[in-house]
Amino acid sequence: MAARRYILLLSAVSIISLTFNFLLPTNLTPHKVRKLSLPNLKSEIKEHAPNSLNFFKPATHKPPPPSNSTASSEGWFSSWKWLNPFSSNIAKNEERSALPPLEKRCPVYTFFEDGDKKEDEVLLAWRRAFWAQGFRPLVLGRAEAEEHGLYRVVKGRFGEGFEKEVMRWLAWGRVGTGGVLVDYRIIPMAPRDDYGLTAFRRCDFDGVARYGNCLFAGDKSSVDIFLKYITDTATNETTSIEEISNTAPDGLIHTEPLPHSFADYTPSVVADRWPDLSAAQLPVLINSHLHEAFLSTYNTSIILLSPLHIELQPAYAVIATLADRLSSCPPENPIPGSCPSNRHCDFCKKTPVAVKPSMSQDPSTFLLAAVPHPYTYYALMDTTFSLSENIQRSIRYVRTQTRDRDAWLQKATTPPLKDGVGAGTRILAVKEIIAAPASASFSSLWASAEAPIPEEEVPWIFGFTLASAAESENEKAAGDERRNVVFQKTVGEVLGGKKVGKEDNQKIARIRWAVEAWNLGSAEAWKFTGAFVERMVQERREWSASEKEFGRGLSEEEKKE
Repeated sequence: MAARRYILLLSAVSIISLTFNFLLPTNLTPHKVRKLSLPNLKSEIKEHAPNSLNFFKPATHKPPPPSNSTASSEGWFSSWKWLNPFSSNIAKNEERSALPPLEKRCPVYTFFEDGDKKEDEVLLAWRRAFWAQGFRPLVLGRAEAEEHGLYRVVKGRFGEGFEKEVMRWLAWGRVGTGGVLVDYRIIPMAPRDDYGLTAFRRCDFDGVARYGNCLFAGDKSSVDIFLKYITDTATNETTSIEEISNTAPDGLIHTEPLPHSFADYTPSVVADRWPDLSAAQLPVLINSHLHEAFLSTYNTSIILLSPLHIELQPAYAVIATLADRLSSCPPENPIPGSCPSNRHCDFCKKTPVAVKPSMSQDPSTFLLAAVPHPYTYYALMDTTFSLSENIQRSIRYVRTQTRDRDAWLQKATTPPLKDGVGAGTRILAVKEIIAAPASASFSSLWASAEAPIPEEEVPWIFGFTLASAAESENEKAAGDERRNVVFQKTVGEVLGGKKVGKEDNQKIARIRWAVEAWNLGSAEAWKFTGAFVERMVQERREWSASEKEFGRGLSEEEKKE
């Protein structure tokens, strides 16, 4: 037995020895490890790495994600049932307002090289003008073009001028879902209900269209097809997209002149119309032309909605100052009497401001309105009585001394509505005017008297900057000094007790709720107006925040936000 075990052990050792002989390398000397040389890691990555892994590339826009959400906040929510007279019937909450769903903004793209910093102010004017007209302006650069799959195909293949045009299309094709591609020196300058602007605002394009040489529109698939045609047919002798489109097969691209809805401030036009204009003056000229076009559209008057103008004067003071600034001609026009390329004009004339106690819907007028809270209305109508002193006495005062419910709403809507019409019908008329679509023939701007529109939002609403209140010709609002003091105190009480102690908040809140219950229509108008402005400001600021990282054409306020 022992001999057999020794034989098996020797056999196993022999097999293991042979196995190592055949499998292990004959030279077991360790290799010298080669050192990795990294002469310029950043440049190597930028040149060879895919864009998705390149951490040194500039920030770029991404294709928009599918939208399938309903926006809301503590003070408002979007609903197709927004035309219900009272939002509380839908929200089951007295403090939330039902607003119409936001109109989808058609994207408008432009291409801006990072080296053109001197024209950054022109780009800002372009962004403001398109945003005010109901579009979503987006600034693209070469970084977006480099992410397109055809970039390596066209890079260095064409002349410098034509390559820049192709870069615009590559950037558009990379981030766009269709929409409009336009030179940033093409400015929308027409009434909001202009037929051309309304057609572009719908964003319903079928195929690619060229308007002049600086504006293109199309759906995503048609843009991709035409872009592929450009890269396939263009040569190093091709000079422009116009040349390509003139020889393109029928149906590939449609050509039309630039609509009169847009003013052209490209270098050739500026040199021809205003040869002495400096580059620094161009943004000022564009701003002046936009303001003058507004005054030409609403040449009859700027209407200031002011029921009980004397008694409620402090509540209308801010909106009255805005009306005066809006109605005045731009003071810094570098070429007074000059006209944009899309219309004939005369020297600017100040539009009169008309103070009216009720609404009107004249297309040649622009309506400005400040809606006071019923609490503010009572406080200013009788300055000898303080609502915040005694709860029970204040509630008795509201019910006995103010027999006319919704007095402000009735006066503001009579006419056009007749006497005897209920608060529900009146509030619907107000809501329809406040939330009128961009294509409506009648335009207005509403705000609550206690929380006026922030000054930094005014240029984005109108599309141009205004002279400051100090520069305007408006005199300091006169009126009863006692009412001015009462109004300042009331503002804090209405907006949540910001100017009173915490112990007083609940007391004032009870009085405010009693006032609102007695004036459901006026309170609903105030809440709807405040919620509509809040959403408008929020939409603009969210868009600005998304554009801030690209750093192109930003206002000073945007840089600080």
